[in-house]
Amino acid sequence: MAIQKMQFIRLTTDKSHMDEMLHTALESKLLSAESATALVSQHVKGDPIQEVNYFEEDINVLQGYANLLGISLDASAGCAHEYTKEDIDAKLKQWESDFACFNNSARGNLSPEDEAALDLIRPLNYSDLHSLRYIDIRFGRLPVESIKKLSVLEQEAFIYEVVMQNERYAWVLIATSDGYYRKTMEILQSLFFENIDIPLVDRKAYAEKYRGELNDVYAYCLLGSSKTKLHAYILKDDEDYNLYGFVANSDLERFKGMFDEAITIETMDGYDTIKKPTRLKNSWFFRPFEMFVKMYSLPDYTEIDPTPFLAITYCLLFGIMFGDLGQGALLFIGGLLLEKKTGNQLAGIVGRCGIFAMIFGFLFGSVFGNEEILVPVHQALFNVEHLLFETMNSANTMTLLIGAIAIGVLLTLICQSMNIFIKFKQGHKAEAIYGQNGIAGLVFFAYVIFFVLKFMGMINVPVLFDMPVCLIFIIIPIICFFLKERFEAVEHGEKFTPKAGWGNYALEAFFECFEVVLSFITNTMSYLRVGGFVLSHAGMMLVVMTLMDMVGGASPLVFVIGNLFVMALEGLIVGIQTLRLEYYEMFSRYFVGGGKQFTVMSVD
Repeated sequence: MAIQKMQFIRLTTDKSHMDEMLHTALESKLLSAESATALVSQHVKGDPIQEVNYFEEDINVLQGYANLLGISLDASAGCAHEYTKEDIDAKLKQWESDFACFNNSARGNLSPEDEAALDLIRPLNYSDLHSLRYIDIRFGRLPVESIKKLSVLEQEAFIYEVVMQNERYAWVLIATSDGYYRKTMEILQSLFFENIDIPLVDRKAYAEKYRGELNDVYAYCLLGSSKTKLHAYILKDDEDYNLYGFVANSDLERFKGMFDEAITIETMDGYDTIKKPTRLKNSWFFRPFEMFVKMYSLPDYTEIDPTPFLAITYCLLFGIMFGDLGQGALLFIGGLLLEKKTGNQLAGIVGRCGIFAMIFGFLFGSVFGNEEILVPVHQALFNVEHLLFETMNSANTMTLLIGAIAIGVLLTLICQSMNIFIKFKQGHKAEAIYGQNGIAGLVFFAYVIFFVLKFMGMINVPVLFDMPVCLIFIIIPIICFFLKERFEAVEHGEKFTPKAGWGNYALEAFFECFEVVLSFITNTMSYLRVGGFVLSHAGMMLVVMTLMDMVGGASPLVFVIGNLFVMALEGLIVGIQTLRLEYYEMFSRYFVGGGKQFTVMSVD
């Protein structure tokens, strides 16, 4: 449950083994390679290989010819021959000449039935039909009802043959002389004849003739293009051809074992300016929640993976707001089944949230909105008169809202503590000590919470609230907030005195401090939505139960539809609101992101 540790490595070989090295690295699926141009900008020794990938243009031309012939190119069998650029250019030029005879519009937007009917007249040879000197040939379709009329009129000006017929249309081939052409067309138009152009040449014959050679050249060009793209990862240093990249520490020995002795692999140190890629590794329960983390931003390599914390807090908050044993069970079963069948991460998240919805549904005593089923269980387990916690009891409303605030306070303190650890780990000491989410912010926020608890009569430690103590825990943190930017400047080797002068800095810093103090209040109060949605969910289910009592015999239908409606609507709203709390109230306190994705070497 962490960001995997990475090792920067260099693979070295000579020119004759370069493609072998690249191919093995590609097939390993373990290397996140760095491009040669990016490495040069980081002052890594060597020069990129300068190559023009002319294969890409040739591949596009070949695909155009395939579309013209109505075939799909297949490179799976590989190429049987090798070609020079001159060979390929000569073939493309020859094929351009060979395929120039095609009428591109002849079979442009035909239906499958039209195509099938047109194929039935292939034995007549399309080019022969177009070469007749005194006979005009027409091909098309007309309604089946028109066939009888056509047979009555054919002796006047033309002859016809029905090629294919279905329930609606008949496809006919019609022959007439030059003298009767106009009269024939007038008759056909009156019978709702739809003309289908006969191609100038037989595409299928051409496709059968050229398919093999087109596929072979296409496969060779694909291979050549792939090699050229891979060469973009190579840095040439004298006679050495070097490939640089990152491999997870856990995969390093396995990766080394894939290469023969002609290729040397060594770990590289001293390249701290090259940003390490991030690859997350989490257990089954946490893995789907990586989707939410990546939606916000991939964590930097020097950060911690927030996925486990997000998963636990997301499920906890969702379960509290959506507390229902029956509905939670449906979310659990449906989500996990859909995840198993489709691999959908969101379905996996729903299934895991269903577990917590079941837990809090049991504690709230709610089963598909019914709050009587679990009463005997609660009485036996918790020794209470009715339920452990009745959400719709007005006496519990304030407890519920205070509990929501308490959850917010606890999560805020945890996020601040995590931020302090991360900032020290990254070497950002000024931020870790003086920031609003650093030690100063933690001390300030914790002391304010103690002050509120004293005001509410929940604690009584007089020494904590003496004036000297107040100065230490309130004034000093605010001074830290005020001067944080200057401490950061000193940390980066700048002067403590601001360049624009203390006047401008003081004005700007004053409003920033005010915003910091205000954010502690607003962010904490934002957790009131947790309690609010508990009441909202319970209230909606109360409406469903009331409607069931009103409709009598139709109550089972109301029960099913009502529960499904609440699950869909409330589930969506609660899911979005929980994600909002994660992003705005928690991530904003300890998570920055901006990591580089670990992407295995590819030719895309």
